[in-house]
Amino acid sequence: MGRYDLLRSTRHRRVDGLIIDMLQKDLWQDAVSLVGLFNKVHPHSETAQEASSQQASGLDLLKIYAKRESQRTGYVELALQAYEQTSAEIRLTVMHHHTLPLESSVTSQHSSI
Repeated sequence: MGRYDLLRSTRHRRVDGLIIDMLQKDLWQDAVSLVGLFNKVHPHSETAQEASSQQASGLDLLKIYAKRESQRTGYVELALQAYEQTSAEIRLTVMHHHTLPLESSVTSQHSSI
């Protein structure tokens, strides 16, 4: 086995682990950048080809990588789902908090009338 064969044989596993770690730490933009770099280094990969044909970006790019290249597809997809769920919950919380002050000020105006 050549000097770099081991590195080449583990490249997907290491990318997968890094993507999972980035998603768990809310670094999704870094994960997207990593897949973008993967596609530049491996322009003939299934991920690069599909991403190019779909003009994919953001989380869609990560989903394509998970489906086409990942050797830990289930783990990457679970990390993506967890990230999406957490993001949705945060958006709902933010929207809820933005509406509360308005509702409470309307309520206090009605009670003073």
